[in-house]
Amino acid sequence: MVTYIGLMRDDQHKMIGAVLMILGMLCFSIIYALYKACGALLSSAQILCFANLFSWIFILPFALKKGISHLTTHRFPAILLRTVLGLLSIYCLSKSLQTISLSETSLLNNTASLFIPLITWLIYRIKIPHKLWLGLIIGFIGIFIILRPSLEGVNSGLLFGLASGIAAAGMLISVQKIAHEPFLRMIFYYFLVFSLIVSPSLFMNLPPIPLTIWLYLATAGFCMLGAQVCITKALRYAPAHDVAPFIYLTVIFSGLIDWAIWNNKPDAIALCGMVIVILGGVITILRSTPR
Repeated sequence: MVTYIGLMRDDQHKMIGAVLMILGMLCFSIIYALYKACGALLSSAQILCFANLFSWIFILPFALKKGISHLTTHRFPAILLRTVLGLLSIYCLSKSLQTISLSETSLLNNTASLFIPLITWLIYRIKIPHKLWLGLIIGFIGIFIILRPSLEGVNSGLLFGLASGIAAAGMLISVQKIAHEPFLRMIFYYFLVFSLIVSPSLFMNLPPIPLTIWLYLATAGFCMLGAQVCITKALRYAPAHDVAPFIYLTVIFSGLIDWAIWNNKPDAIALCGMVIVILGGVITILRSTPR
């Protein structure tokens, strides 16, 4: 009886973790759409500065309530590294949104799971386990199909999207160095430093911003905070290997938003590449996480 109750609770926790992860992915898809909508008026750096500044403002009351001592850290260089890599990833993502669809951008950003084993091998010389090679090969075949290299080159938006995935992989690896830092402290400095780094862009050709765009930016900031909270909570309720595959729901959510608002539909080749990348990514995630 005790074992049965324990299994029920475990299943309930996994279900809660899955729901939170899905909500986090929906938040990211909304953020991508809002970035794309703001891109008609503002530069990528200006969008990122305002959106992250709103995130920091939303988190500020909770951080101050904990007290200044709670914000003290001895790992600021590691937090700075994570912020810079996160900034690079989001900047490349916002640049890619200018020329390619939401679904393609979100998919290429989520190729981080494919690049993590390669980056850890290049930097730390950690051997890539044989069980990961199947997923990696499948995933990179899908990436090659999406990029569609030709004599004329590759769409710059696709390259920016891929760069966002590589930078995201580096950011996820760097998070390991600050894994024991309190969540509130990490995101407080993340949003603050992020905004400060890109703040000089506000002095370069900043146009008058209508109320609608301000609402988009504030919503993006709130959704970014919501995504961070949902994903963190999800990993507390369920193991990573149970909820990590849900990251590819951003591709579906983004595709639906792109279709509903901008009437963009992926062609057959892009759709085939997406399916292959997702398959390779899920295999890699499941095989890289111990059970």
